[in-house]
Amino acid sequence: MACPARDVPLYGDFAASSGGGAIHRGPKATAGLARARLAWAEFGPQIAELLRVDQSTVHRWFDRYEAEGLAGLSTEWSDGRPPVWDEAYEWLLVETMRHDPRWYGLEQSLWTCSLLAGYLAQETGIRLSAERVRVLMHQHGIRLKQPTLVVHSRDPLYDPKG
Repeated sequence: MACPARDVPLYGDFAASSGGGAIHRGPKATAGLARARLAWAEFGPQIAELLRVDQSTVHRWFDRYEAEGLAGLSTEWSDGRPPVWDEAYEWLLVETMRHDPRWYGLEQSLWTCSLLAGYLAQETGIRLSAERVRVLMHQHGIRLKQPTLVVHSRDPLYDPKG
């Protein structure tokens, strides 16, 4: 199915006003926008299905294009959320790893990432996931390993495997 608005420019004659950079739409542009809206109603769901996104996403893209032109469709990446921990947290993490959990009054004899994350959350008020704690430890060259279980028996006839 061909798109009827494909050959029609969406923005025929825009003129930037001298005051504040507002955009004025002339009659050709208004007609183009009306045709584009009709095309959106007909082809928007197909575009969304083709790109495997929700229809609301395609609608947002269309609105941004309508408001800002091609510049509105450019993606501006940000650095993301700033980290919630600081150097003092990392220092405490490394120092805490130097001691057995029992030294801090915990019942466990070995650190796990979740145990360490929970203990540091109590101490500092900074809640990090166990995975984030593991990554921070890895950055400092610390790796937790699963303990090897060893079975001991007092039976003199006990023959351990292997």
